[in-house]
Amino acid sequence: MESKKWSYWNFLSELIPEDVEALPDIQKLKLLHQWDELTVTKNVQSIAAKLHNIRDLPHVGLQL
Repeated sequence: MESKKWSYWNFLSELIPEDVEALPDIQKLKLLHQWDELTVTKNVQSIAAKLHNIRDLPHVGLQL
């Protein structure tokens, strides 16, 4: 059985400017989405699973 050769090189950091705050929100989200795509493993929860976990958190109310 022949194994496939692959390589990985992350250039995403070069796309992020020094002044991150100046980026439009849509661009920030796109960069984060690209990062998520690069770092996905079989153990990463799906978006639905994350939302289920958040929904199932007990309500915490603070009285000051």
